[in-house]
Amino acid sequence: NKRGACIMKNITPAQEAELKHLKRMVDNNEQAGNRVDAAPDAWNNLHQARRELKDFVSKLRREGYLI
Repeated sequence: NKRGACIMKNITPAQEAELKHLKRMVDNNEQAGNRVDAAPDAWNNLHQARRELKDFVSKLRREGYLI
């Protein structure tokens, strides 16, 4: 082993399910935001969904999970 090397872990089934859910939320909110009759808060919802996905992935990576 090299000094300072870290062991990458695979995500658990629960983490994978949450990751899929967050990705689906981003996709759904992108579609809603691009509609001609989009709700006034559609872009805010998209921004929130993207932030939650980014935060979740960043947290897992910091903890050594392979994503």
